[in-house]
Amino acid sequence: MSGILVLTLLVEWRRSRQMDFRGFYWTVCLTLIASAWIGIQTDPGNFIVLFPALVLVFAGNQGRWKHSAAVYNVVTMLVIGAGIWAIFLTTIERSYQPIQSPILFLPLPAFLFIAIYWIRWWAIKPPSTWYEEVAAEGSSWRL
Repeated sequence: MSGILVLTLLVEWRRSRQMDFRGFYWTVCLTLIASAWIGIQTDPGNFIVLFPALVLVFAGNQGRWKHSAAVYNVVTMLVIGAGIWAIFLTTIERSYQPIQSPILFLPLPAFLFIAIYWIRWWAIKPPSTWYEEVAAEGSSWRL
């Protein structure tokens, strides 16, 4: 799995060289997500670095679905928050020093990995708005 993720990152970083800032930001978020799984020793408590990727996913949803995205984003936040806490509380080993379960490495990065590819097109090349199209046409008529 680490090898596949490293190859994916190499391909995406090569592709991002031809993109603007949006493509670069998307690739950075993908790198943060993949770094949780490529073998670098970490702790699920350090997943706070995945926050920019989570923001990008929610913003991509908001940009695409407008009003219904708010409901989806709130439900997703509640499920992720409650689900990760439920996994933590049911799998923690209570001893002299509590030990977190390795299962905590799966839910948030897996959700973000799938979600970031789901919103890739809207994150990198968002559709232009009606105003942008009219403004572009209006500027082309000027001499």
